[in-house]
Amino acid sequence: MIVNHIYKILKEAINRWGIRDQIDQTIEELSELITALLHYKRDKCIRSDVLDERCDVGIMLKQLDIIYNFTEIEINTVMNDKINKLKNKLNRF
Repeated sequence: MIVNHIYKILKEAINRWGIRDQIDQTIEELSELITALLHYKRDKCIRSDVLDERCDVGIMLKQLDIIYNFTEIEINTVMNDKINKLKNKLNRF
């Protein structure tokens, strides 16, 4: 659940820059996280750089929840299904 004051900030960002731009921003933040992970593997950045990019992605994912009106129940249901699939895969190997 998004805390009310955080929801207001995220909703304002969506309203100000628009859905298309925030989806593009999400893609950009995901790309920056990928780059940070690759750099970390090669000792070109530090752990806090990865954390910073991970948090940017987290913010954008919350905005996607608002844009697509994903409910906590929907998110938790799909997440649990994915975790169970992973668990089953681990048990097979």
